[in-house]
Amino acid sequence: MRFLVATLFAVALGIVVVLAPVVYALVVPAVLSIGVLALVLRWTATNHPLDRDVARWTYASYALHLALGLGIAASDKAVTFLAPDANNYHLDAIALSRHWSEGTPKPALPIGKEGFYLALARLYELIGPHRVGGLVIITLCSALLVPLVSDTTRRLFGRGAARAVLPLIVLLPGFLVWTSQLLREAPIVLGLALAINLAIRISEKVNLANLVLLAVTVAVLFTLRANVAYVFAAGLVVGLAMGGRHLVFGILTAGAMAGVLAAIVLGGGLGEGGYERSATADLKQVNNIRSALATTANSGVASDADVSTTSGSLAYLPIGVPQLLLGPFPWQVRNLRQLFGLLEAMTIWWFVPAFVRGVGRAGRRIGRRVALLLAPAAGITAVVALLIGNNGTLVRERLQVLVLLLPFTALGLVRRVGNDGRQASALTVIGDSAPEVDGRRRVQAAVATRWGESRSWAVRHWWRRRGMVLRFVSI
Repeated sequence: MRFLVATLFAVALGIVVVLAPVVYALVVPAVLSIGVLALVLRWTATNHPLDRDVARWTYASYALHLALGLGIAASDKAVTFLAPDANNYHLDAIALSRHWSEGTPKPALPIGKEGFYLALARLYELIGPHRVGGLVIITLCSALLVPLVSDTTRRLFGRGAARAVLPLIVLLPGFLVWTSQLLREAPIVLGLALAINLAIRISEKVNLANLVLLAVTVAVLFTLRANVAYVFAAGLVVGLAMGGRHLVFGILTAGAMAGVLAAIVLGGGLGEGGYERSATADLKQVNNIRSALATTANSGVASDADVSTTSGSLAYLPIGVPQLLLGPFPWQVRNLRQLFGLLEAMTIWWFVPAFVRGVGRAGRRIGRRVALLLAPAAGITAVVALLIGNNGTLVRERLQVLVLLLPFTALGLVRRVGNDGRQASALTVIGDSAPEVDGRRRVQAAVATRWGESRSWAVRHWWRRRGMVLRFVSI
C-alpha cells in the first residue's frame, strides 16, 4: 500500500513538473519552508502559552509575506516602482545557473554581495528559473524573524516584551514591504537576528555548537552585505565582551568568537572576499559611493557633503543618523514613491517614545548586557549613515538597525505592565524577565523599587542613578 501511494505521488509530481512547472516551483519550496518554520519554533519554544502566540504570528507572517510578494511580482509596474533591482537579481541568477549547466558566459558578481546570487542560482537549478521559488525562500526568511526576535526579547526583557514585539516585527510597513520582495533585505536581516540570538544564548551559557553557528552566520553575512557584516562583527565582539555575566568571562567569550570567525573566513574562505574588501576600504571610497548615490537618485540627501575625512564624517553623522533612522522628512518628498517612504517613516516616529523608555528601562534591568544589542546597532548605524546618500536605499537598509532596536521598543510598550499583567515599577525584576539576577540582586531590586517610589524627586533620581552605575560596573 505504501509503495502504491509513493508511486502515485511520484507520478503526480512528475505531471506537475511537466505541465505546471511554476506550481512545482511554488509548492515544493513552500512545503519545505513550513517544515523549517516548525523546527525553529520548536528550537525557541519554552513550554509556555507565549509559544502559541509566537507560532500564530509566525505562520501569519509567512502567509502575509507570501501573498504580498506574489502580488507585487505579478505586476511588472509594481516591481519597477518599488524595487527595480529585484529584476536584476532574478536575471543574473538565471544567467549564473545557465553558466553552470550550459557553459554560457558567467555574469559578473559584485564582491561582498555574491552570496545572494549564488543561493538564488542554486535554487533555480533545482526548481527551474521561476521567480516564485525565490519569493518562497524570501518569505521563509521573513517569517523566521518572528520566533528569533521574540526569543531574543524574551531572554533579555521577559515574556511581556516578547509578546509586544510580535506585531512590530510583522506589521511595521518596512518589515512587511521590503522583506516580501526578491531582495537581499530579508536574508540579511534574518542573519543579523539569528546572530544576535546566538550571541545572547552564548552570553548566558557558552555552547560550542552555538559559537560555531554564530561565526558561520557572520561569515555568510560577508557574502550578502560585507560592509554591514564587518562593523556588525566588531559590534558583536564588543557586545559579547561587555554583555557576559562576568566581565572576564565576556572578554574570553568574545575572543573565542573572534577566533572561530577568523578561522572560518580567513582559513575556510567563506566570505573572505567581502571581508578583505571591507577591511581595505577607506573614507575616500565611502565618500565616492555616497556622492554617487546622492547625485544620481531623485531622493539624494546632502549631495554636497564630504565624508572623505574623519572630521567630515563626524560632522555629517548628526545629519546622516536621523536621516537613516527617521527619514524621509516631509520637506524631502518630491514624488509618489517618496510619499510612501514618508508614511513608513511616520510609523517609526510613533514608536520613538516607547524606544526611549525601553532603553532607559533596559539599562536598569540588565545593565551592561544592553551592549549585546546597542554595540552592533551603533556600528551599523554609523556605517550606513555615512555610506548611503539617498532615501530610496536608506528606507530599506535601516531594517538592519531596526531589527536590533525592536526589543527596546517592545520593552517600552510594556513599561508599566509586568509579566503577570499587573502594574509594575520600572525597576521591578521578577520571574523570567531577568533570569540572570541572583537572590542578592533581587533584594537590591526590591529595595531600589521602594526608594524609587519615594515622593522626593531628588531621592528617587539619586537612587536610580546609583543602581544603574552599580549594575554596570559589577562583575
